[in-house]
Amino acid sequence: MDKYEAAIAEIKGCTEYNFKTKISVGTCETVMQACRKQIAMKVDYSEKNYSNLPVSKCPNCGSVSINAYVTINNCPNCGQKLDWSDENE
Repeated sequence: MDKYEAAIAEIKGCTEYNFKTKISVGTCETVMQACRKQIAMKVDYSEKNYSNLPVSKCPNCGSVSINAYVTINNCPNCGQKLDWSDENE
């Protein structure tokens, strides 16, 4: 378990306002979403373009503006961390 997964596990129990730490449920949800985006997800190549070449899509938001020839670490649309490794790796 990496540090982001550990943070998500810690925050999951945040179901009501915590008077001790003054953290609201909304803040907990925002932090969990931000942590989830730091856990790399494999780029989706399930669709093909008009030339029958694979289209690289963000696995989180479905953005197709990701260029497979220029590997970027995060989706420019939603910020999801991307894993460009092959399926066999």
